[in-house]
Amino acid sequence: MLIRVEYQDGQQELVRPHALKKLLSANQITRFERSDGWAVIGEATLRNTGGNADYDGPERRASYS
Repeated sequence: MLIRVEYQDGQQELVRPHALKKLLSANQITRFERSDGWAVIGEATLRNTGGNADYDGPERRASYS
């Protein structure tokens, strides 16, 4: 699946989801297209892209080594 993004200069490009995460982290895009329309950075609710930094409790996931 490709996602349309818009860069700071207005240029648009289709990128893969992992590239979108990198672009969001680097603040390189102003918006990206969702199925229901454009998500504007700073206005739209975005998912947490890198772990849960707000969680300060014990690790509960099982480790199967």
